[in-house]
Amino acid sequence: MTKAELVDHVAATVSLSKSQTEAVLTQCFQAIMDALQAGESVELRGFGRFQLRHRQPRAGRNPRTGETVHIPAKAVPTLYRLNNMGQS
Repeated sequence: MTKAELVDHVAATVSLSKSQTEAVLTQCFQAIMDALQAGESVELRGFGRFQLRHRQPRAGRNPRTGETVHIPAKAVPTLYRLNNMGQS
């Protein structure tokens, strides 16, 4: 599902226009990104928990030349879904 499809779906179920719905969703996503950048995790009960996972530096390989390249350490956002997700 794309963001546009999500906006259409949510707008059809609430009494907001598509532009208002898109603004609300954009602010929600921005709040999640801001919290992750601040080093916090974001837990949405009944859905999952967003948090940063830190990857160690490693050696990789350029597939075109076969040359070994250094891949630096980085933090990637990860969603850990709740165990009861999808159960009624």
